[in-house]
Parts: sequence; structure tokens; C-alpha cells
Amino acid sequence: MAALTKMTARQTRNDSLASYATYTCTTGTTIYEGSLVMVTSSTNLAIPAADTAGCAFVGIATETVISAAAGATINVKFGHEELLTAAATLAAVTGAVCVAVDDDSVTTVAAGTNDVKVGMVVQPVGTTAAWVQIRSAASL
Repeated sequence: MAALTKMTARQTRNDSLASYATYTCTTGTTIYEGSLVMVTSSTNLAIPAADTAGCAFVGIATETVISAAAGATINVKFGHEELLTAAATLAAVTGAVCVAVDDDSVTTVAAGTNDVKVGMVVQPVGTTAAWVQIRSAASL
């Protein structure tokens, strides 16, 4: 699994349940549309998701921000379902909480180190993808 290097159009469902929020980006950061996005607890600034301590997942980027200027913002979507790249161990665990590996993929809590929670597996799709109910940081 690798971090995104371009915009990724993701499949979504149950969009009528979606909510949106806007966060200020870390200066110089690039966040692609479709990226899993988190904020740092020390600055509350948005960065692409990773298995990093001291961060909270906030949603899926709905736009691309390249080399963010100071004060640039990113819009994110949460509260719906997205088809995400998943570790083989996660794709078979319906109902499991999943955590960020990077800004494109998720895994089980047991396989993560810092456990930046993204949502819950609703339905596996093969061995490398799963429908994930996306939640904001406050709802996990």
C-alpha cells in the first residue's frame, strides 16, 4: 500500500448521511482529492493520513490542495461509506474498526501502531478492499 500521488475518485454510497467540514492545511502540504485526512493534535492543522501518533482522522478530501500556502483550507466529507484499499487481514473482518496506514488505505487496529481510527468495515470486497463507514474523530 502506498500514499496517493494524484487525485483518486473513490466509490461512495449512503451519501445522504454525509457531513462536511473545512480545516486549515499545514503549510507546504499536498492533499489529493480522495485522500484520508487527519489533523495534528498540537496544531489542529490538516495533513494526509498516516500511522502517526498525536493525530485524529477527520474525513476524506473532496478537493486537491497542492503545496498549501499559509492559511489554505481543505474540505472533507465524513459520515458516509467509501470503498477503501484494505489490508487482507481487514477485508474479511466485518464490523471491525479500521485505522489509517496512509492516505489511501486502512488496516486493523491490531496491525496499526498509532491507531488513527478511520471507521468501521461494513462489507469486504475481495481481499484488498472494503466498504468502510467513514466517521469523524469525535464519533469513534
